[in-house]
Amino acid sequence: MSLIDCGNPYDLLAKPDVDLDLPMKERKIGGHCIFTINKSIQGVDY
Repeated sequence: MSLIDCGNPYDLLAKPDVDLDLPMKERKIGGHCIFTINKSIQGVDY
């Protein structure tokens, strides 16, 4: 599947991974979707 987005550039690979070792209540808000996408796809091209 290919997805083409004409929005503002955003580097998904530049965001640090979510710390899954922390309990859920201690984790920072945000980043979980990006983490899941990065671990689920085969590659990203910019």
